[in-house]
Amino acid sequence: MTAFDPLVRDFPVEGVQIAHTFESAITDSEITVIVTEWDDFIQLLQAENIRRMKQPVIFDGRNMFTLEEVRNAAEQHPLHYESIGRPQVSSLGVKNKLFV
Repeated sequence: MTAFDPLVRDFPVEGVQIAHTFESAITDSEITVIVTEWDDFIQLLQAENIRRMKQPVIFDGRNMFTLEEVRNAAEQHPLHYESIGRPQVSSLGVKNKLFV
């Protein structure tokens, strides 16, 4: 597991590596989970960042993006997006919710 927070440089939890950049955190990720609202995450839906992910699956625990923004991104690139209290958006063909 890789974590990214621009203010955290050390995270003493076994099995968790700290990424020092947003880009390195999402590169080859199988799922990206947003739990804080840092400005770095606003760029997540940009094409080059979606392509960095091994599997473009995003769980947005902060509802940082409008569903319209996500739908626009999903029309351009394969993407699966889940958030809190809103419908999922998927162009990956995922039919079931990933999170309950």
